[in-house]
Amino acid sequence: MWLIRPVPATHPAPLRAVLFSLNCIILAGLEVMPLSDFAGEHTALVRWQPNTFFKPHHHFGGEEIFVLEGEFCDETGSYPAGSWIRSPHLSHHTPFTRIGCTIFVKTGHLPIPDAWFNATQAIV
Repeated sequence: MWLIRPVPATHPAPLRAVLFSLNCIILAGLEVMPLSDFAGEHTALVRWQPNTFFKPHHHFGGEEIFVLEGEFCDETGSYPAGSWIRSPHLSHHTPFTRIGCTIFVKTGHLPIPDAWFNATQAIV
């Protein structure tokens, strides 16, 4: 049983802001249960409703996903229950699901190449 339920977009913005500040991140078609948030590393359980599409995005410090049920998809493939996806620092994708899924996701914990730090120091 999930403790977090979707909050309709019709709820007042201040209520949505309070829920966001409490780590109850709710998006249309998604239910997110944050598990930890420490030093840039985040873990959560995410339930995707059928036919949910998320915007393209990248992951600073990478991302790992374990598909618990259903089928998680992005532009590179479809991943059924039991799949593990490991994406490196600054990887990007446009995730979606057609049948719905539940995933365990962890972000921000994978190694960041030294070349990235050297490049950003040169810019500063």
